Amino acid sequence: MGGDLPYGRPDEQGCEILSGLSLDGYFFEVLGGDSFRTKKPDPEGLLHILRGAGVEAEDAIMIGDSGNDVAAGRAAGTVTCGVTYGLGASGFAEHPPDFTVDRFPDLFSRIRPA
Repeated sequence: MGGDLPYGRPDEQGCEILSGLSLDGYFFEVLGGDSFRTKKPDPEGLLHILRGAGVEAEDAIMIGDSGNDVAAGRAAGTVTCGVTYGLGASGFAEHPPDFTVDRFPDLFSRIRPA
C-alpha cells in the first residue's frame, strides 16, 4: 500500500507527524500546505495526486476532518468522507460530506478496493 498524503500543514511537519506515528512507510510522497500555489478548498493538490497516481476522480475518496477537505473533494469530483475526529472536526454544516465516520476502522466497511 502506498500513496500521497495531501496535508494542510507544511511538508516537513507532515513528515514528522507520520514518522512519529510509524506511518511514514505507507506514503511515497507527502504534500503539505506549502506544496501548491493554492490551498484547499481549491482542488489543485488533490487533482495533482490523482493524476500522479493514474486514478480517476470518480474512483477516489477524499477523507478529511474539515469542510475545506470536503469542498476540495467535491470540486475534484471524488466521493467525500468526513471524519468526526481530528484537528478540524468542527462539523460539516456548510460542506456536508457524502458520509461520515466516527472512528477510522469504520471507514473500511464503507469503501471497497478498486
